Amino acid sequence: MRKFIFLILLFFGIVSNLFAQDKLLPFYVKYLHGDESISQDELSVFVVENNYYAKKISPKYYCGIEYDSIWAVKLNKKQIRACKNFIETAEKITSECPNLSSSISNYVIKIDNHTLTVKGECDWKGIDYEALENMLFKENFKQLERCRRNLISELNKKLIGKWYYSTPKSELKSGEKIMLTKSKTSDECFWNIDKDLYFEDSCNSIFDMKKSHEFEWDIDEGSIFLDILGGFNTDEKGIITVANYGATFVLVEIDENNIILEFKWQ
Repeated sequence: MRKFIFLILLFFGIVSNLFAQDKLLPFYVKYLHGDESISQDELSVFVVENNYYAKKISPKYYCGIEYDSIWAVKLNKKQIRACKNFIETAEKITSECPNLSSSISNYVIKIDNHTLTVKGECDWKGIDYEALENMLFKENFKQLERCRRNLISELNKKLIGKWYYSTPKSELKSGEKIMLTKSKTSDECFWNIDKDLYFEDSCNSIFDMKKSHEFEWDIDEGSIFLDILGGFNTDEKGIITVANYGATFVLVEIDENNIILEFKWQ
């Protein structure tokens, strides 16, 4: 009888130990990557009342000037398994792998009471930081992208029309502001954006953008930038040359009748 009880206890001890080994421990990851400009990404996985959660710490994400709060999501079984695979792969990788390019790829992973460091372009078996991040925060990224698309659509609608310079001048320095209005103030100085978002600038004494016809919005850095793209000439042989540079502005204010822009550079 005692032997039987001992075997039962031994069995449950082995099973319990296997479950303990299979348990995902909370961890934190800092991922440094890039070439000329180095980016830092961070996330953590933690437990609250027997539920696993992931938190996106950095970088900060913006939709225009609106800051999207730190993301925290409850993990499902598939996501928990991906976290386990990530940690197991990191533990098997040698601490330093060769760099195959000038770009860096460095990890600092804190788990339990020890720290893993992984440097170089290692074989992560398909579950590196970016893959893990996309799996954990897939819906958040989708929502952020929708927000940015909607904002750009709203800005484009407001931008359509003929905009006159309210205070034309021959030169504008970085940091200075210009105001454009739909109230006609000059026959010569205006921007025109049609329904197809085709851009025209008739006032080349302020900005030489006579061949510029396209623009882009940059809305993911905490400010809203309006980039008027450069213009080009094409000769009879099909050779393309730069006709004029574009210009970059920070959007200060826009409504149905007025635009205030801060000039940055050209």
